[in-house]
Amino acid sequence: CIIRISHFLAKIPYGSLQVGRPSFPFLLMYYFLLVGFFALKRKLIFFIVALLLVFNIFVFTRVWKIYHPRLAVYFLDVGQGDAAVIVFPGKEVCIIDGGRRSNFIDYGERVIIPFLCSRGITHIHTIIATHPDVDHYGGLISVIEHFPVGKLLVNGSSKESFLYKKLLATAQEKGTPVYTVGRGEVLRIGQHKMYVLNPPSVDMVDILPTNEGSIVLKLGYGKVTFLFTGDFPNRVLKLPGSCLSSTVLKFSHHGAAFSKLSTFLCTVRPEIATISVGRDNPFGHPECENIQMLKQSGCRVYRTDTDGAITLITDGKTIRTALMIR
Repeated sequence: CIIRISHFLAKIPYGSLQVGRPSFPFLLMYYFLLVGFFALKRKLIFFIVALLLVFNIFVFTRVWKIYHPRLAVYFLDVGQGDAAVIVFPGKEVCIIDGGRRSNFIDYGERVIIPFLCSRGITHIHTIIATHPDVDHYGGLISVIEHFPVGKLLVNGSSKESFLYKKLLATAQEKGTPVYTVGRGEVLRIGQHKMYVLNPPSVDMVDILPTNEGSIVLKLGYGKVTFLFTGDFPNRVLKLPGSCLSSTVLKFSHHGAAFSKLSTFLCTVRPEIATISVGRDNPFGHPECENIQMLKQSGCRVYRTDTDGAITLITDGKTIRTALMIR
C-alpha cells in the first residue's frame, strides 16, 4: 500500500523539484535569517543589519561572476572510461563521452546524472560521443533519457552493436538531433567555439581502426586551451600539428601506448595532462613510460584512478585545479 501511494504521489506534476547544491552565499543567508528570526523579538536592529549584509554579499557574488566569467571542465571518475563535462560562462553545458554501461553498472546513472543534478543543471547544450567504444558512449544513453539535449554529435561510424544503436535510437525517441562531424568543422556552443581536428572525413571512419576515428576537439578560452583526444592513438593518422599546442591535454586511451609521444608532446607542450583511467584495470593503463615522459616535459599529471574527479576552472589566464579523491 505504501509503495502504491509513493508511486501515485511521484506521478503528480511538479511533485519534486530538482535543485543544485546550495552555494556559500545561500547558506550564509539561510543561517543569518535563521538566527535573525529567533532574535527578531528582542533585537530587530540585528535582524535588519544581518539581512542587509547577506543581501549585499549575494548581490556582490552575482555581480562578480558577471564581470569575472569562468570556464569549468570536469573530468569525472567513471572507472575505465572517459567522461568530461564542460560548463561555459553562459551556463551552456557540453558533455564529451559518458563512461561505460553494462548489465552491472551504468556510469551515466551512477556518476554523470548525480553530478549534473548537484550542479543544478537541467539542460545540456551538446553531447559528443567521440567514437563507438562502450566505455565512451554507454553512460550517455541514460543522460539523454533524463535531460533535454540540444544535439548529439558522433563520428559517423556505422557500428552495429546493440548499445550504440540504442544510443542513436534514444536520441531519436527524445527528439535530440544527431549530427556527424569531421575535421575542419567548428562547433558553436553559446558564444564559444570548439574545433574538430579528427576524423579527417566521414567517409574514412569505417575503414579506420575504431580508435583512429575518435573525434578530437580543441577548445580555447582566453589564453587557455584544451585538447580532448578520445582514444586517438597517433599511429595510422597524424593530427594537424599547427593546431595542437594546448595548455591542457586530455591524454588519449586511458594512458595507453601512444605513437611517437615525445614528438607529440613537443608539439602540444601541455602544462597539465589528465588521464581518465580505472583503478587496478586489467590493461595496465596508464603506461609508466607515458607518465615519466609527461613529467619530464614539465607537465602536471592528474589521474582519475588516484586523484578521483578532476576539476579545472579557468578565467582565460590561469587555471585552478581541484581534486575529489575517493
